[in-house]
Amino acid sequence: MPEKTDLYGLTYSKFSEDSLAQVRLEAYGPDIGQNSWTLKSEYEGFLQDLGLGAGRRLLDVACGAGGPALFSARTTGCAVVGVDISGNGIQTATRLASEAGLSDRVTFQVLDANSTLPFHDGTFDAIICVDAFIHLQDRLVVLNDWRRLLKPKGRVVFTDSAVVTGLITNEEIAIRSPNAKCVFSPPGNDERLLRDSGFQLLRMTDSTTAMAGIAGARHSARARHEEGLVALEGKQLFSGFQRFLDCVQRLAAERRLSRFVFLAERL
Repeated sequence: MPEKTDLYGLTYSKFSEDSLAQVRLEAYGPDIGQNSWTLKSEYEGFLQDLGLGAGRRLLDVACGAGGPALFSARTTGCAVVGVDISGNGIQTATRLASEAGLSDRVTFQVLDANSTLPFHDGTFDAIICVDAFIHLQDRLVVLNDWRRLLKPKGRVVFTDSAVVTGLITNEEIAIRSPNAKCVFSPPGNDERLLRDSGFQLLRMTDSTTAMAGIAGARHSARARHEEGLVALEGKQLFSGFQRFLDCVQRLAAERRLSRFVFLAERL
């Protein structure tokens, strides 16, 4: 089996380095600080679906280095709380919020999203979780907590990038989950859990083709900047990340591992 590699800890701590910034620009086009399978245009659609604006509060679950959370605040005027288990991610996000002059509206905390979050009932108007649902293990508990945190009619957007829609080998699963525990879902499971936790599913969108394209673009961009990235990451981490991206691209292109976007509303 391939060795586990820390794909994110160092990336978050070096988020503003030129090599990583250039890779994001080449892979995503407009760079909003994302580290996932979403483009700026898709993320803007998420914000519109959530109905965000001035005076509204957004919870960003697994916010990473905070780029999309800051983008959300800048473009909609909302307040954002970002949570992530990565101390490196939260440290970088907090610094970027200060540099952007947004610390009064955007805050970040180191928290494990698999646990009940320490916020009062009905604190948020909306919740977003982009490409981290794969790491949430007891999803019924998580969704019940999200429902608790939302105001009546509050909305949630999340993406599940590991829905099993074909045959996958044990080696491919290991490569696809190199950094943390991952949960691979059968089709229909997320929809059932949303119903069981008191949400109404408003829309489900298949974005597997886009994930394949982004994974391939990131792989190619990183290959073009190999020298600078190896200096930051080391050869082992660089190679492990390339192997990961190649696996994601191939599984998605062959429709064996799919990505779906879910928009739901608290009943």
